[in-house]
Amino acid sequence: MDHELTSFSAALRAHRKRAGLTQKQLADQAGVSVRTVRAIERGQVDRPHAASLRMLGLVVGLEGSGEAATAGCQVEVLGPLVVRRDGQVVHAGGVKQRSLLAVLALRCNDIVSQAEIIDVLWGDGPPATCRELLYGYVSRLRKVLGGERIEARSGSGYRLVADIHELDVLRFDALVAAGDWEAALRCWRGAVLADLPEPVRPHPRALTLTEQRLAAGVAHADALIAAGAHGGAVQSLRALVADEPLHEELCARLMVALAGCGQQGVALELYESLRNRLSTELGVSPGAGLRRAHLQVLRQEIPAAGALRQLPAPPPGFTGRATQLAALDHARDAGTMIAAIGGAGGTGKTWLALTWAHRNSARFPDGQLYVNLRGYDPTSPPLPVETALHGFLRALGVDPAAVPPDIDGMAALYRGLLAERKVLVVLDNARDADHVTPLLPGGTESAVLVTSRSGLPELVATRGAWPITLDPLTGSEARDLLAHRLGVHRLAAEPGAVAAVLHWCSGLPLALGIVIARATKASLTGLAAELNSAQTRLSALDAGGPAANLRVVLDTSHAALSSVAARLFRQLAISPGPDIGTQAAIAVAGPAAPVLLRELTSAHLVDEHVPDRYRLHDLVRLYAAEKCGEAERNTALSRTVEHYLHSALACAEVMGHHRLPPVDQLPSPESNPYRPGDMAAALAWTEAEHEALTAVVGLRLPGVSWQLPRALAVYHWRYGRLHDDMAMWTTAREVAERIGDVAALVQADTSLGDSHATLGDFPAALSHLERAIALAAQLGDLAAEADAHNSLAWAWEGRRNHRKALDHARTALARYQALGKPHLEADMLNCVGWCLIRLGRQDEGRAWCEKALALCEEHGHRDGTAHTLRSLGELELETKRYQEAVRHLQIASDLFALLQHSFAQAGVLARLGEAAHALGRDDLARSSWERALGLYRAQRREVSATRMLSRLASLD
Repeated sequence: MDHELTSFSAALRAHRKRAGLTQKQLADQAGVSVRTVRAIERGQVDRPHAASLRMLGLVVGLEGSGEAATAGCQVEVLGPLVVRRDGQVVHAGGVKQRSLLAVLALRCNDIVSQAEIIDVLWGDGPPATCRELLYGYVSRLRKVLGGERIEARSGSGYRLVADIHELDVLRFDALVAAGDWEAALRCWRGAVLADLPEPVRPHPRALTLTEQRLAAGVAHADALIAAGAHGGAVQSLRALVADEPLHEELCARLMVALAGCGQQGVALELYESLRNRLSTELGVSPGAGLRRAHLQVLRQEIPAAGALRQLPAPPPGFTGRATQLAALDHARDAGTMIAAIGGAGGTGKTWLALTWAHRNSARFPDGQLYVNLRGYDPTSPPLPVETALHGFLRALGVDPAAVPPDIDGMAALYRGLLAERKVLVVLDNARDADHVTPLLPGGTESAVLVTSRSGLPELVATRGAWPITLDPLTGSEARDLLAHRLGVHRLAAEPGAVAAVLHWCSGLPLALGIVIARATKASLTGLAAELNSAQTRLSALDAGGPAANLRVVLDTSHAALSSVAARLFRQLAISPGPDIGTQAAIAVAGPAAPVLLRELTSAHLVDEHVPDRYRLHDLVRLYAAEKCGEAERNTALSRTVEHYLHSALACAEVMGHHRLPPVDQLPSPESNPYRPGDMAAALAWTEAEHEALTAVVGLRLPGVSWQLPRALAVYHWRYGRLHDDMAMWTTAREVAERIGDVAALVQADTSLGDSHATLGDFPAALSHLERAIALAAQLGDLAAEADAHNSLAWAWEGRRNHRKALDHARTALARYQALGKPHLEADMLNCVGWCLIRLGRQDEGRAWCEKALALCEEHGHRDGTAHTLRSLGELELETKRYQEAVRHLQIASDLFALLQHSFAQAGVLARLGEAAHALGRDDLARSSWERALGLYRAQRREVSATRMLSRLASLD
């Protein structure tokens, strides 16, 4: 027992002696069990439990709590409503006033709206003066409670402020969180608010409390039964069953406890009585749990005195994992003998195994065996199988002299002893399948839970083990764990810090547990500050001792890997983006990458969250990055960046990009660039890798910073991801400006001008594009100058200045013709035609557009064909040739759909709807506008989406 716990125990004994209290009186005063007080005074409680008791204020007189349990005002709702002042019961007013207090108490420390209060107090027929009456009730309750216990929130409602010494509900919650079921159940004096009328008693919180009471009763009974204290379980359960005579879980536990006391006949009578009541009152048959308990009693399978009970204590405050617990239930019900629980270090495998084992101990009447195989123990080597077998044989009663000298002989004797028994064997922290196989029992009656950081695929493949993988906790499960261990009031007091803790721990139970342990001495705000910094984050997750140090836990997993898998693990942390695909991993590690990824996945250091895509938990990634040396880091980064750049260029080429950036170097074989077979494959790769590509641009590497955005331009524009395009080019421009690359500045300004113009910021667009033209002229770069004039033409067209747009279009056209770029020449022919149409020169415009269409078709320029047909469709729409407009626009829409150019297709569909509506074809108009609306919303073009809604409404 360490010095702090010694001091704590001494302080508790001194307090009890000064107050002249017995252990029972102190336990009653503090709201804990006598067993807990006795254990603390003897120094037999582990540090986290004792620290939790202090933090929650459950041990009265320590931590400055004084006589809080008897002084001041207390409210009790777990039974008839009672208010006590200085230990004496006081009158809380009439029914309405008491009901108000009950509602506030049920939602203690939360704001309860006036509307909810009025609904509870008066239902559907509140009087006209209900608010004035409510003010009066609040005023009088404040006098009863004393002080400002009831806070008014202007325009919102009221809040009752209390702590665990002042409200039995909060004390019950804290005791449940601490796993002190006995003391938690003693908080109850009957049904919630038993003396109040409807509708207070069926309040949702009241119903939840009732369910929690029953769950606590079941947990308490399970703990007593597991400890062989069947008599205590009977005593505890009888009172609960009297209140809930049809509750099957309670009755099942009571049957087991009665049978354990030798009262099989009484247990069977209870079953028959309940079965008849279920049938006559509810019209249902007994559930699986109750039937299983009945069979256990009939078969006399209830654990006998002296049975093997090697399980460690169940984890306190266990939360979440409902899916995995259900999977274990299903596996056992299906007759599976072995369950292999896998997961990364710190995901709570042992907690899950022990929780299920304790909850199901009654199913194994011949006992439970447990061994920690220390497969990944940072302080000692794995436990030899021979040692584990020898310990099991001794527990089974084998004389040491009769234990065979060799492992095969020991394993055979062990299997024979368990062949006819129902025993649960928990093999914790196994290294691999060889570490487990000799410890598997014979026969089919026993069951085995194996936990390991390895997925143990050999056990699954050769022994039929049921695989269960533990991922990090969900956000709500992680918050529940903190609330159970630290208390809801502490979380409410530091909401910002709690959010940071939850974010950085990312659902890893070990990380959360370390925070909980450290929070007994430090503020959550201080811990959050340590976690917020990447430099101190892993150091913050150290509560002392190797098992409570995240770095040490990860060290053991890292050390267990093969050298090549360990290198890839470290290098994956350097890969840009939130995850990595198999092809990019091959670029880093070579052809062996798929095999190495399987090793890392089996070790639960890497998660294949979707097929062929792998990611590391944020904390694991930070650890791996720390371990990665400079040479490994440089190799991984250069190969990955090269892979992404050349793969993106290959996809852009398949998509029909006609302005691909020049890249000086060819891809090296090691970079394994992706080569798409068709446009669908190119789009799918770009979509899957977009976050990684964005991260590569964010590295701000010269060259790549503007080569990638240019390669992605077609994808961004076709999918309407202009904000992404703008963000990439903003980064590219900053890098180009920093190193003085004028050619890159021209590209960046031209692209930014395009995006700003399309998104409606014309001044910004004009600034970028005019600067691009000046810089391109300075360089003598005819192609870059043409591109800038091209963009300016469409920018001015967006401002309805068709004359200026035409001038820039003609300039760009002349440059493209001089350069011999037919695709871009066709685009500008269309632009000139469009501007002429807008200037009222329809015949000239038609001729230019038809010339553009012919050039597009000659060179297979489908994107240009679709844009030109859109121009011709607009022309026919303006000249009221609606049939021709529909024909052109329908073909354009189909082409854009084929090209997956959803941005342009949305605008074409909007105009197609107009043409169809003018023809009286409202069915086509409706379908076109509905499709356009969906695309606009997906592209976050809210103004256009609103316009489509208006047009659809006009049809109605």
